[in-house]
Amino acid sequence: MKKFFEKHDLFKLTGIFVLIAVLLTWLVSSSYFTAGTLSSNGFNRVGLFDLTTYGLLQIFYFTVVFMFVLVVGGFYKFVGSLEAYDNLTSKIAAKFEGKEKVLVAISILLFGAATGVSTDYLVLFAIIPFVISILAKLKVDKVTGLVATFGGILVGILGATYAPKITGILADSTNGLGVSYGFELASTIVLFAVAYLLLTYFVLARMNKVASDNKSEAALLVDPFIIAKVEEKEDKKKGKKDKKKRKISSVGLAIVLSLVFVVLLLAYIGWEAAFNIKVFADVTKWIQEATLFGENVYSYILGSSLVAFGEWDLLAGAGLLLFASLVIKFVYHIPFDKMLDEYLEGFKVIIKPLAILMMVYLVLEISIIFPTISYLADKIMGLGNNIGTLFASGALTSLFAVDFQYTVSTVGSVFLTFSNTNVAALILQAAYGLIQFIAPTSAILMLGLACLDIKFKDYFKFIWKFALAMLIVIFVVLAILMYV
Repeated sequence: MKKFFEKHDLFKLTGIFVLIAVLLTWLVSSSYFTAGTLSSNGFNRVGLFDLTTYGLLQIFYFTVVFMFVLVVGGFYKFVGSLEAYDNLTSKIAAKFEGKEKVLVAISILLFGAATGVSTDYLVLFAIIPFVISILAKLKVDKVTGLVATFGGILVGILGATYAPKITGILADSTNGLGVSYGFELASTIVLFAVAYLLLTYFVLARMNKVASDNKSEAALLVDPFIIAKVEEKEDKKKGKKDKKKRKISSVGLAIVLSLVFVVLLLAYIGWEAAFNIKVFADVTKWIQEATLFGENVYSYILGSSLVAFGEWDLLAGAGLLLFASLVIKFVYHIPFDKMLDEYLEGFKVIIKPLAILMMVYLVLEISIIFPTISYLADKIMGLGNNIGTLFASGALTSLFAVDFQYTVSTVGSVFLTFSNTNVAALILQAAYGLIQFIAPTSAILMLGLACLDIKFKDYFKFIWKFALAMLIVIFVVLAILMYV
């Protein structure tokens, strides 16, 4: 069994869960909850043609997700090949030389905070490779690099406060639990803070241990997108003039990337949905309705797909990266063929993580189209309606439903039967959030492991203590809410 998982362990783990999801359709009747009561439709088994059909159909169902990941891969292979990018990331890394722990702690906090209010936390994947480039230059180990970036997103999911992707789904009175944004805010902030402090403590302790053990080259973080350089049209003369040109080129790229990152962060905060801030919606409406010579020229130029910050989908984010690529191409006089070649190379780099991500979503697709998890959740709930059974059923559902909205739609009505709806919502969020740290069906986790070429067992050796500690903390918080 050990040898079985030595190579391509991520593919094998996700493949096992695909097979489990299929096997459940043969063993468990197709079931779903209606107003908290289980209804069964008999067996709806997955056959070979079903597996291949839905395996390909997921490309259609989750096109937005897959295309975004693909574009991010191409974008960073392109910008990562520029000398300006190397200069920029080297300068930032130099400022944190000897302060690697500070950077790691800050990174986890910022990614977590952004996730906690994001309309789609996957958009943060567009920033992660930049941070990875810096961390790789600081020679941190792979797991530390994973935790500093993807781990921050996982903290934000667990302790999300005003994230439409999490809280907004729970707030939906039709398909969710009807709670309000910011429900049990103090308790959620406590979970976020404890998760952040614990994860930071464990990763900093790991950094100390790795440093004392004289980490091997194999364990070092490697930037997956830095392979070759694109020849830039710079002055070849040596000396101060050459240095000055490189400095200017780094500053120019820094401005472009900074603008991209700021727009991505602002565009994916639920301004109106979560905070009732309508300024971006009003500005967008003005742009769409503004006229010049009696025509909606601005709307024509920007296109009918223009939407306000807070309402962007991942395709809009991908479009921003493509536009930024063109700006960078003209600023640095990169031949179009070179840019295209680098994008194609980036697609090759990202194909393995993308394939694993597709397998994770295949688990989701089978579990939702051929619903069996509700039956198992009902068996758990049959043991009693309490925080323990609610958490267990939420965790099991999260393991197969993958995306939080499908977790809520699968078992949400059962959670509404609990005596305290706010606590029930917090249980479901906490169960989902904790599962994302440890499950081979966690989209963010598996994407990170695949991108950084980390074996699941190496990651699990690190994370299990954190997961156990957080499990205890979650139940302490829930017990206090219920019984104090």
